[in-house]
Amino acid sequence: MTKKIIKTPEDQPKKKTKKPAALKKPLVKKKPITIVRKITRKKVLKNSEPLVVENVAPKKIKRHNLLFVIFSLVGVIFSVVLFTLIKLNSYYDNFQTLLNTDSKLVQELFVNKLKESGAALDPTVSGMFNTNQAQPIWTQDDVYRGNLRAPVKIFYFADYNSQDSRNQEGILKKLVANYPDKIFLVRKDFPNNNQISRQEAKAARCAGEQKSFWEYHDILLSYLNREEVSQQDSLYNGEAISKSEQLENNRTLLIDLAERAQLDKKIFQECLGQGQQKITTSNISEGEALGIIAVPTVYVNGQQFSGSLSYDDLERLMKVVISK
Repeated sequence: MTKKIIKTPEDQPKKKTKKPAALKKPLVKKKPITIVRKITRKKVLKNSEPLVVENVAPKKIKRHNLLFVIFSLVGVIFSVVLFTLIKLNSYYDNFQTLLNTDSKLVQELFVNKLKESGAALDPTVSGMFNTNQAQPIWTQDDVYRGNLRAPVKIFYFADYNSQDSRNQEGILKKLVANYPDKIFLVRKDFPNNNQISRQEAKAARCAGEQKSFWEYHDILLSYLNREEVSQQDSLYNGEAISKSEQLENNRTLLIDLAERAQLDKKIFQECLGQGQQKITTSNISEGEALGIIAVPTVYVNGQQFSGSLSYDDLERLMKVVISK
């Protein structure tokens, strides 16, 4: 018989149990890592929370809002200024058209009434009354006295070298001084076909380029009216000196008067040495188109009167226009 060997637990070989390495390390090291991470997170949150949420963001937002408001205000102001300039430019461009339209409407309004009342005026005035429909116009280059929007609009063509013209200018100046709000007075150059007349017209326009037309105009008239028959009226009739000398003497006189009017002498001389002023040439062409053959010629609200008008005549015509 075979002998059965019974092995006791002590006799059986012991199996080595392998302890997983992963179980050892996490048990010892995982816990501190977890704690460190928790601590780190808490520190980051504590340190970053007041900086990001409470301190940094509001300052940036406030600064951006302030810049936005400033740029918005600048944009609005710039837009308003630009809009205003555009409007002013538009008004300036349309000013001439509006004034001419208004002038024509006023002239058309009074033209027939003036015709009807002409016979009832002083015989001297009614005798010179002309029903010609052609009328002078005002441009921004023309000089004027009085009120631009006045109901009575008077245009007159004159020559500095004409005693009748100078007398008429004195009367018109007095009328405007007495009725400054009622009259709009425009002066037009219509010099005689001689060089002295044109030289004097040019001198006044040269003064106008220095914004002193009326100052020089009044000084020139005052000088030319110093005698009943001025020296200028008889210059071309003189036999003592040649015409070239007469022109040079007249030029010297005009320059002396410019100094009296406190103009820049150098600029004035340069202007005087140039060709005829554009506005004077335009006035002459306009007068010829209207059929003017003598000065002074006066227009009261579009109605032409040839020859001189007295102060009383002009005052009557003015009152007729205003009453209608």
